[in-house]
Amino acid sequence: YGGYTGMNVNYIYLKNGQVYKLETLPGSTSKLSFHKQIPQKQVIQMFRAVKRIDFTQKAFAEPGNINTYINYKRRLLNDHYYQWDGVLDSTNQNFKAITNLMQWHN
Repeated sequence: YGGYTGMNVNYIYLKNGQVYKLETLPGSTSKLSFHKQIPQKQVIQMFRAVKRIDFTQKAFAEPGNINTYINYKRRLLNDHYYQWDGVLDSTNQNFKAITNLMQWHN
């Protein structure tokens, strides 16, 4: 999210492999649309990558102009949130897990 307009684009990944895209512009309506279907094997690998992320690590204190985040929601359990701006530093503890995860994006 971020940038000049403050646009927020969420990709929502479900366990069944369905991916939805939610676009929100501040002060405007949101648009939810089906984005794609990914194979079950990739879904399993993707969620394993998410589970390797250390959500307790503080990503950064000052958000930049463009930010990326992972919001991991599980039914009946606490949500996890991890955010970074721009390019994730390769010295970051979560770099490998997030890089692995991002191969399924788009």
